[in-house]
Amino acid sequence: MDLNAQFTKRKTGFKKKINFGYRKDKRMKIGQELSKKKKEKRLMQKRNLKLKSKEDNSMESLILDRLNEININDIQSNFPFLIDSRDSINSKWFESLFSLENPVEMLVNSFENGDQIQQLQAGLIISIGTGKYLNNENQIENQNQNQNQNQIQNQTKFINSLEETQICAVSINQLNNSDEMIQQSAITILGNLAQEKITFRDQIIELGFIEAIKNMESARIELAHECIWALSRCFINKTYNFQNISNLQSVISLFCGSLLYDDTQIIQDSAMALVYLSDTSETIQFILNENILNRLFELIIHPDSEIQIPILRLLANISVGEQDQIQTLININIHEILVQLLENNLQQIRQISCCILANIVGINSEIVDFLFQSNAFDFIYQIIEKDDPHVQIEAIPIVINSILTGTNDQVLKIANKIIFDFFEIIFSIKDSGIALNLLFALEKIFEIDPNNILLSKPHFIDFLNNFLEFNDIEVARKIRELKMNFVEKNMNLEK
Repeated sequence: MDLNAQFTKRKTGFKKKINFGYRKDKRMKIGQELSKKKKEKRLMQKRNLKLKSKEDNSMESLILDRLNEININDIQSNFPFLIDSRDSINSKWFESLFSLENPVEMLVNSFENGDQIQQLQAGLIISIGTGKYLNNENQIENQNQNQNQNQIQNQTKFINSLEETQICAVSINQLNNSDEMIQQSAITILGNLAQEKITFRDQIIELGFIEAIKNMESARIELAHECIWALSRCFINKTYNFQNISNLQSVISLFCGSLLYDDTQIIQDSAMALVYLSDTSETIQFILNENILNRLFELIIHPDSEIQIPILRLLANISVGEQDQIQTLININIHEILVQLLENNLQQIRQISCCILANIVGINSEIVDFLFQSNAFDFIYQIIEKDDPHVQIEAIPIVINSILTGTNDQVLKIANKIIFDFFEIIFSIKDSGIALNLLFALEKIFEIDPNNILLSKPHFIDFLNNFLEFNDIEVARKIRELKMNFVEKNMNLEK
């Protein structure tokens, strides 16, 4: 069987869905901290006391500061209550919003055509209502079920109402605004909308968000981070079908360039977007053309696991590309780092490292030599015997692929280490793809060494029958072939 066909089932193993809830919670906590600081600041100002705390230069804080400096009574707007009550965004907040006449249309119109202050207000309110990152988690937990359900319904109503407006186009146009705070609101709105609904993602890309970001000029790292965050929401958990190939190349180039930032969130968002974009050999090649492999090599040994994991997932996708693309990973000696990562304390890092190792060892027997020289096989066997099942299922193919691609001497070395407990572990995992590849590996061992100890176990035929539990046609066919070969070889030995 062609090796590429054997590895087909591994090609989407690490395109797992990102946990949007985690990212919302993270932004929610940031918002809560900002709210607490603003409350404390206002209280201290009323008491004519000086607040001793670190200066908060985040974009959200700057917008709130600007609005706090304004006399709310002098603002000709319908939204002062919504601004003043931003510290408690709940069902009451949304009810107040919907009590206004045509509130959503009014907000979008103010964001597009209002004066600078009205644009700041409307942008902040829309970003709060779409992102919900200023919610008080404890307050929501203490609400009864009806209140919580009302809040969810109101939030959904707000999002759906925005879908009937030109909010995406308005927000993209505001990226050209000279006021960075209004730009910030526009970016946040676009990111929140992309995160909420796939239909918004299509609109955002089609309306030219990519070009708008490229044309923006700002030295603020906060604004750069928000741009990457918002754009990444358009691709994570969704395969976007680019009609224009140059747009695809532009997006990949933008995310690859962002990996050069020394900022954890920018790197994480960019890497996760690239993970979902690298689903074909064509997009993998676009990524490789950006000459970022050395940067990826640096990042997989980064001390922050929040950077390591998405980078490893990206490398895992590259490792299931075309043979010459996989070879580029071998050329930068990535296997040397991966072997070290097998001892990492984090399960996910060990798991993805095993996956990449299994893929690259499948095309190059020199990697098998390296695994012997570095004594990595001993550690791999320990992982297979004792580690979490999710890690085991990625470590087993390292051994199987080493047999399938290795030289005769390498195969015999591996076969001499294999014990039947190894197979029992495979039976417990119940993965038919692994079972089939293992049968091919056994076939190669028998061809090289018919007298191998694996054949000497009593009731070997019964042992093969255990593979029938996988209920797979290809597995059953290969079992029949092995049984026939086994009987034939034993008959020849008896003669």
